[in-house]
This record gives sequence, structure tokens and C-alpha cells, in this order.
Amino acid sequence: MEYPNIRSLREDHDFRQCDLASVLHVSQNTYSQYENGVIELTAERLVKLADFYNVSIDYLLGRTDNPEVNRGIQLRQHRIIPALRLKHRSGGCGTASALPKCSIIHKVLSALLA
Repeated sequence: MEYPNIRSLREDHDFRQCDLASVLHVSQNTYSQYENGVIELTAERLVKLADFYNVSIDYLLGRTDNPEVNRGIQLRQHRIIPALRLKHRSGGCGTASALPKCSIIHKVLSALLA
């Protein structure tokens, strides 16, 4: 898999491959192979790079041209997921197997997709 923005981010920040290799705890050769699409980054290393550059993983993967992390969804998740847990713990959804049928799921999905 190719990661089109990893090299450009590194160069834009004037880092060397060995600098980023150190951040990811890999050799410079391994990091070079990530940039060239020879080997794939693990999810853990993608998260590390995204946090390091303060960009989204989608940007690293070339799925978007917008490097901004989508903080709106993260903020909504911090409000919605605890509400979901509270409703489930209080028995509002019945058993765990009934959780997917719970009406709050529809509210969560609607809020996330809004």
C-alpha cells in the first residue's frame, strides 16, 4: 500500500527518514520501505504518525486532501457513547443481545452521520 502524504509531511517538516524511524522505533530502512509502499504500516504506527504530525489517518492514507483531524466526530462520540453505556447499564435496552435493536443505536447513528 502506498502512503502518498508520509514523504511530503516528512520533507515539509525538514525531517530525515532516520528521525521518523526513531519515532516509530524501526530502522531507517524499514521507514524507507513504508514511504515507498514496499511494506505496510501497522495500525499502531499509523496512529503514532498521525499524532506526531497532528493529521488524520485518512490524510496519511491519501483518502483525503484535508490533513485536519475530524474533531467534531470525536467530540460527539464523547457525549454519545457514554449515554449509550448508561442506557445499557440501566437496563434500558434489555439484554446485551438486544442492544443492536435498541432505539438509542438509531440516535447514535443519526448523530454520527449528521
